[in-house]
Amino acid sequence: MNMYKTKKKTVCFLVAACLFLFSGDVFALHFRIDKGKVRMKLPAGWSDGGVIRVENMSGESIDIRAYVGDWVYSDQDGSKNFLPASNYAKSCAEWIKFYPADFTIPPHGIQEVNYVVAVPQGAAGGYYAVLFFEAQSGAAVDNSTGAAVKVYNRIASLFYIEPDGTVEAKAQLSDVNVVNSRDGFQIKANFENTGNVDIASKGVFDIIDEEGIVFTRGEFNEVYTLPQDKAKISAQSSGAGLTAGKYDLILTFDLGTDILVKEYSMEVSSSGAIVGIKELQ
Repeated sequence: MNMYKTKKKTVCFLVAACLFLFSGDVFALHFRIDKGKVRMKLPAGWSDGGVIRVENMSGESIDIRAYVGDWVYSDQDGSKNFLPASNYAKSCAEWIKFYPADFTIPPHGIQEVNYVVAVPQGAAGGYYAVLFFEAQSGAAVDNSTGAAVKVYNRIASLFYIEPDGTVEAKAQLSDVNVVNSRDGFQIKANFENTGNVDIASKGVFDIIDEEGIVFTRGEFNEVYTLPQDKAKISAQSSGAGLTAGKYDLILTFDLGTDILVKEYSMEVSSSGAIVGIKELQ
């Protein structure tokens, strides 16, 4: 999915997945933030800021450390890999300044963390980073080694920064294929983000018969991509398959700031096989 995931070591601590290795005084510290995502559009050379509120929902004081990193999509379903800061070509981690970086929140208290994003001149397209809030959630013993280990959990606020007027949301489709049967049909294709900004898109399809009537319509799976990412899309019919005849297949994808529309002609033989699919210009 993403060329960076095989080259960079992730730093995400998967606490829930590793607890079975440990025994001892492991407990959860309950805190939350009010902004899981920060999306900003401002001209290159400008700066702007805001506040993230960190709330302690427990009856104990919590020591929290904040720090920036990078993220990329690890899969087309939107799951992510987290990387050390400035390890991604479209990272904006160095643009983000925040304070305080280390703080203690009293029981049921709230701490405001101020951030400022300064976009340099010449920046174009989308840039991405993450601001982590991390707290120690307990102490544990590694059952395999007997060593004492500290267990941390953390919450991420994802940053999406777009220099105003420079974003180009573009995508292309390839290898469009339709498999037909008596019980329905399936449409498959490859989706590639060819622009300079992240795209989360859920396309739709319409199949038009020779009389210009909509035979059926449906949706593709939603995909999440960063620039140059590729994803596989598919859609399944919910009824019977296509009968013999000629059809137009129209694929439409909302790219955020643009719309991608592709039209194809196809013919279904008397046996139900797709004779051919041709893109219409």
